[in-house]
Amino acid sequence: MPSQADRQNYNNAHNRLLRNYDPDEAKERFQRHLRLESNDRYYHTLVNYATGMMLRVLLRTMRGALWEEQCVVTTAKLTAKLKTLVNDLPMSASIQSLRKSLASTP
Repeated sequence: MPSQADRQNYNNAHNRLLRNYDPDEAKERFQRHLRLESNDRYYHTLVNYATGMMLRVLLRTMRGALWEEQCVVTTAKLTAKLKTLVNDLPMSASIQSLRKSLASTP
């Protein structure tokens, strides 16, 4: 451990992790929804900012109306999916796994 690190902070963080997560089974020891209602606005702002920056880079490197239109449409679809997915991540994951299992059965 570096000499600048505080051993007490490390021990506190380590104990907090062991209290909340089981390292043997790789599961959390408590059941709670990790999504905070008050953070929705900030999440949407972060997604908008990230996709806006991605669009700026893509549109500056590609020329032509077709490329510009496709980039904007694809990025808008991605943004909508990200915003929809965060509403209930466990349910979205279970729906996707159910679709995959139904598609693989004859």
